[in-house]
Amino acid sequence: MMTHTNRFQYLLTKYLDKHLSPDESGEFYGYVASGDFEDVLDDRIGKALAEKGAEQSKKLSDEASDHILQQIMGSDEQASVVPIKKRRLV
Repeated sequence: MMTHTNRFQYLLTKYLDKHLSPDESGEFYGYVASGDFEDVLDDRIGKALAEKGAEQSKKLSDEASDHILQQIMGSDEQASVVPIKKRRLV
């Protein structure tokens, strides 16, 4: 038997994938309105932000390294490197 927490996580996944049926939607929003699953929501939001931050950080690193490589390969002049500050997610 599925616990309420497991059911909420299942519905949350379906919600994020945009696959909730009308009945599931009502059930999901009922769980959200109850406030009983704020910790589950906070955890899922935190994980999503961390994943997004890691993707953006990697993208910035790839772009920066490509730019530096292009500068080195395409010019006899010394390439100037600008340090990139990483934003911390709170």
